[in-house]
Amino acid sequence: MLVTCDAGGRCLKRHQAETAGAFAGGIVVQGIGGRPGSELVRGVGAAVGVVAGPAPTTQTGVGADGPLRRRWPASRSAGSGSARSRRSAGLTIATLLLLGASVFAGPHAEAHASTWVVDTSTRTEADIRDAWGRFAPTYTGTPYTTVPGIVAPYSPGETTLAFRDDGLRMLNFGRYLAGLPADVSLLPVRNLDAQYGAVLLTHEYSHSPSQPSDMPDDFYVRGSASTGSSNIGRGYTDLESFQKACLYDGHTTNVARVGHRRWLLGPQMLYTGMGTAGSGSAQTVTTFAFDRSRPADDVGYAYIAWPSAGLFPVEFTSATLPWSITLDPGRYDWDQSGHTVRLRRVSDGKTWTFDASDTDPAGEFFNAEFSNYGFTGNAFIFRPAAADLPGGYAPGDQFDVTLSGGIYAEGTRTPVTIKYRTSMCALSGVQTTFAAPTTTPD
Repeated sequence: MLVTCDAGGRCLKRHQAETAGAFAGGIVVQGIGGRPGSELVRGVGAAVGVVAGPAPTTQTGVGADGPLRRRWPASRSAGSGSARSRRSAGLTIATLLLLGASVFAGPHAEAHASTWVVDTSTRTEADIRDAWGRFAPTYTGTPYTTVPGIVAPYSPGETTLAFRDDGLRMLNFGRYLAGLPADVSLLPVRNLDAQYGAVLLTHEYSHSPSQPSDMPDDFYVRGSASTGSSNIGRGYTDLESFQKACLYDGHTTNVARVGHRRWLLGPQMLYTGMGTAGSGSAQTVTTFAFDRSRPADDVGYAYIAWPSAGLFPVEFTSATLPWSITLDPGRYDWDQSGHTVRLRRVSDGKTWTFDASDTDPAGEFFNAEFSNYGFTGNAFIFRPAAADLPGGYAPGDQFDVTLSGGIYAEGTRTPVTIKYRTSMCALSGVQTTFAAPTTTPD
């Protein structure tokens, strides 16, 4: 059985800051394809020690709530029936503010104007296929150059460069599909952290695993720091299938938050680390999720959607895929309730209307979720019942999406409606054809 947990679980436990600063020093940034990055990063802070709790089968990691949003108008407060959501998840977030000192900030923290604007509306199928040609995984060999020691005496081991690169390629292709910068790199120190975490997970699959009685304290501290700041998985024998599963995030235990996806699609992510230990159905994997090295204003977006606006490949869908929309908290405010999504299939006009009454995680579902996965503080998640999509999605399918109700221009009470069209294409085969365009619904 394949199992994943992201860095946004619910249990807040120990070791919040024990390892901060422990691994500072010179770090060569490793780029995709194993090529070194363009700079030597010195004095980068250490393994993050915030522990996040679990959710079964496909779970999710930093206490699902993350730090508080920062951009609330001072005149509005939480708890008011008419006020927007002022805090991500109530008082539990106060504990998560411990993240502030430990979340990896990286070397590029200075503020500057946006240099990237998310826009997926004009891409062609040829563009997406060309990107897949660049990012598609290619490695079929052994995961390890040094096999991890998962029993005493413990050792983190090391994965092969090509094995790691395939995981990184899949992560970056997902970011490409969402319209985000597809330039996330692996940091060697994060890869090593991830190895410690993966070894620990072979003993207890949790974001906050217990210390094995024969495991040295320093090994455990570094390993638990990794498991608490990462998407984690079990039963994956390669890193690319784990990243794709995190992007999908459709298990009934995760659909309410799609936390794995939101971490990988965080606008500020610039660096990560990946690790694995064990083999077969017991093989564990970790991907560091808490990076926010990219300046907050570097990426401009109105929303980040999955599936994205414009063309989106059916190979990254299924009948049980949850759709999600994350709004830019610097452009929008929102109430805690009163939201509606309308999904209209263009070919036959079939329309689904999602609201808070759709609560079946195995069927038709909707949730407005305001914890801080991906450091964005919101996601509007919706999914038709699989029975309504026999055979799933197909190339040529088109859907108009409308999100409305309880969303406002930032700092105002001016209502805002989000509208876009998603058109399903394919990564290979004949060119996809679409029916004549129709107008989007009012």
